[in-house]
Amino acid sequence: MLAKAFASDSAMVFIVDAIDTYIRNISDSAALVSDITLRSVLAGEFQLDTTGCRQPSPSDLEEFTKNIQTNSSKIEEIDKIIREFSHHHFGRKKRPSLVKRFDELVRTCGGLPNEYQSAIHLLISWRNRHVHGNAKDTISTSDRNKLSNNADFYMKEHSNLDVSRMLDNYLSHKSPTLKELSSLISMTHRSIRHIDEVILSRANIEEYAKEFWKSNDEKNKLKIKKCLKNWSKGKEYRLKKLSSTLKENGFSTSRGEKNAILLSGNLIESLSTMEKDKAILFFENSAPE
Repeated sequence: MLAKAFASDSAMVFIVDAIDTYIRNISDSAALVSDITLRSVLAGEFQLDTTGCRQPSPSDLEEFTKNIQTNSSKIEEIDKIIREFSHHHFGRKKRPSLVKRFDELVRTCGGLPNEYQSAIHLLISWRNRHVHGNAKDTISTSDRNKLSNNADFYMKEHSNLDVSRMLDNYLSHKSPTLKELSSLISMTHRSIRHIDEVILSRANIEEYAKEFWKSNDEKNKLKIKKCLKNWSKGKEYRLKKLSSTLKENGFSTSRGEKNAILLSGNLIESLSTMEKDKAILFFENSAPE
């Protein structure tokens, strides 16, 4: 029994970490997400949280000044007074949670069913509870209601998934059953696929391909180095080698290839006709900074 729970918990940790990595990878690319503020949130960088803050009144300022003067010789106390005043009136910097980052991505893309969004909130919280044994992490009442109120949807769309039982297991700090876990993984996969389609439909694919050449992928760098070394072999050779570096990473210039990132042939065509010196300069400018 413990071995089965261990397997479920391990898979749960893996899939949630995969969501985190996926969102971070998107945030790395200006070609995929042009909004700098959004990329910062998706990357999990510190954000200013002004929830509950209010503009300081004259009496607040008077009290603040008085406290500073009273504790003028106590450096640690002054530091505490300043921090508390700043947090209360101007906010504090916090890293956005994975749920917050996921929700920002969903909000940006749109079109994801609420049933899936709430299910992924449950999955992330469930993972946190099991990784951090004393975590008080819990889903919101709103998410709990959405899950319960859409029990028929989950039953029909996910092979008789019993949401009531799943919530009982979650609230009782039990591991998810294999059925519950497989359904949550399926919903995660469908959600990421939807987000991926929307992101790529809006992306500058040529710039994304150029960003790929900026990556630190050693295999890719060796292929480009070999291609440049044999540049004199002609255009067809260059086309083949340049195309392969992208094709192995999900790009394609053919509409017939399923699940590939469709790339206009113009980028590779223009590269393949460059003089060697210009090509070297292009790839040097595309090298990791």
